[in-house]
Amino acid sequence: MTKRKVLGLKLGALDAALFCASGAWAGTCTIIDNSWNGAQVEVRVGRSTDPTQNPVVRTGTMNVGDRWTIPVPGGGDVYYRRDNGPWTRKAVFGDDNVETTL
Repeated sequence: MTKRKVLGLKLGALDAALFCASGAWAGTCTIIDNSWNGAQVEVRVGRSTDPTQNPVVRTGTMNVGDRWTIPVPGGGDVYYRRDNGPWTRKAVFGDDNVETTL
């Protein structure tokens, strides 16, 4: 069995997956609205390449200056869209904290 080194510990694949799922590696994606007032925004997080297959984590209205920080435990993809437009994808790896604009 292959062991992975995580935070100085040697873990098997299952242990590493459980460690990750526990939220120990919780990254974030902050969506920043610099341009739109009254934008209807939908945010989904998951690993499916089809955004509609990932769970919705937040919906609502954003205005200029608003910032939504979305937790992404264990890393994954954040998909978001404004006013039912096309989806934008932002990848979050491990415990990265990334920013993107609406």
